[in-house]
Amino acid sequence: MGAGGSGRIERHTGAQFRIIAEFWPSALIERPRDRREALERYHETGYEMRTLVGAGVQDLSDAAIIEMCTSAGQWGQVNLLLARSRP
Repeated sequence: MGAGGSGRIERHTGAQFRIIAEFWPSALIERPRDRREALERYHETGYEMRTLVGAGVQDLSDAAIIEMCTSAGQWGQVNLLLARSRP
C-alpha cells in the first residue's frame, strides 16, 4: 500500500465501506517493502481480509496468502476484499 493510500483507508470508517486491493508481493519486495507488514497494516487499520479466488471468496491466513502468491512465481498476486471489522 502506498503512503497516501494508508491515510485514505484510515479515514473511512463506514460499516459498508469495502475495498478490493491487489496484493503483489514481488512488487513490494522490489521497492523494498515488507510483504507481511503490508498485510498487517490492513489488520491494524481495522479491516477483515478475504481473498478473491476464481469466482469465490476465501478466508486465508496472511501466510497462506503470501504462499499462494509465491507459488505462482514472480507475477503471482491475489485480490483482497477488505471490509471494516471495527469502527
